[in-house]
Amino acid sequence: MSHHDMSEADLRVVRSDPANFVYGVICLFCFLIGTSMNAFSLFYFSRKQRHVSTVTYIWIVSTDLLISLLSLPVALSYLAHRTPLLFGFHPVCQAWGVLWNAAARMSVFLVAVLSVSRTVSLRYPFRVIKIRIVVGFVAGYLIVQIVQSTIPYWFGVPYEYSVSHIQCQWFFEDIPGYETEDSGSIIYSVLMGLELVLPVFPVIASCIISILELRHQPSRATGPGYHSNRSATITVILFTCVYVAFNTPFCVYYVLANITRFSVPSDPYRFFGFESPSHNLRAFVVVVSVVLNSSCNPLIYCFRFKKLRVFLVRLIKTRSSNGVWGFDTSLQSQGPVNTCSNLGVASHGVDPTASTNF
Repeated sequence: MSHHDMSEADLRVVRSDPANFVYGVICLFCFLIGTSMNAFSLFYFSRKQRHVSTVTYIWIVSTDLLISLLSLPVALSYLAHRTPLLFGFHPVCQAWGVLWNAAARMSVFLVAVLSVSRTVSLRYPFRVIKIRIVVGFVAGYLIVQIVQSTIPYWFGVPYEYSVSHIQCQWFFEDIPGYETEDSGSIIYSVLMGLELVLPVFPVIASCIISILELRHQPSRATGPGYHSNRSATITVILFTCVYVAFNTPFCVYYVLANITRFSVPSDPYRFFGFESPSHNLRAFVVVVSVVLNSSCNPLIYCFRFKKLRVFLVRLIKTRSSNGVWGFDTSLQSQGPVNTCSNLGVASHGVDPTASTNF
């Protein structure tokens, strides 16, 4: 258990809180829905033709699938009154800490990539976004996240289970020779916070631009690909709105928590501990809201992508008739529902896979 956690008296209060059961059920539900639906979505998207939007959705679904899997230890610990359980195994705690830190930030970055690329395609329909450029940015950012998540191991500092956060984490001050007010600790905390906060701005800006473009499009819309293009933009707007709703509280909390660490040197972890105004709210925004976001995303896919729904139905029918999982290849051979429409969009540099005929 992390030595930065709350006192024994506060631990007894937190462990007996009825909210633990509620959060545990939510996380368990997200684990079941998130892993199954994201795995199915990944199975579907991986068989589509490679375009910028398709590749980006594959990355997002893969990240959401990982986050959903990582929610299982959290759910079990909540249901067991915040006892470590799976987190009590050292390899599990170390792997969870590295993967969670990387996945949580990658999910934020990927939403920014999706929203910005969609806005560029909408604003400049004749400009083709090259996949290799997007892949380069994402791969570079992924490397950065992996390096950041493994920093404690460079100094021999392991991830430790935190009862207050229901996760495995580490603190910069655990490195020998470093204190809360050291420049290294401040720089690290600022950079980690910026990675969560900065992507919010292009996401919101892209969402606003897309909405404005949609409002002005009907009067000048031409071409057979207009409706699929509009539907794709609405899908991305809905996707980013859900992201903002679930992740903004987490970003705000992270910023306020770090401000507290450096503004109150005598008690740097006051905001992190039980003494914060509402430990239930803190517990929700730190982990539960992120898990909920990853579970809601595949539901948006099913709601917005008609061919994805058809694919799911046929997959279930194949399972019920044959007793084994598979998929109906006839769906793939059918091609787009509206071939002319999709080709019209593609010819203007817009990703045809971003339509509701996905």
